[in-house]
Amino acid sequence: MKAGGHRFKALGTVAVRHPGGAAFERLAILDRVWERLYGHRVRLWKLDGVQGGTLYVKTSSPAAAQELRMMAPAMIKELNKHFQRAWIRILKAVP
Repeated sequence: MKAGGHRFKALGTVAVRHPGGAAFERLAILDRVWERLYGHRVRLWKLDGVQGGTLYVKTSSPAAAQELRMMAPAMIKELNKHFQRAWIRILKAVP
């Protein structure tokens, strides 16, 4: 279990568990797309992990978490454009 109490694979450790696998490829794509689309908000939002279609994003403040929640539907739609099938269903802010 990850330090925050969440059960999911952290982006930094998936490469070790699944070298060259499809899950790693999706995470690599997600990381590049996230950086390109939302890199300007790097101080506010940081990818934390993915589990079962839920994307966890660390937020720097309650205001950043609120902004993320408001933008989540559009963000999910934009992120899923980069995959063959819709992969991200839920976007959650993690303090």
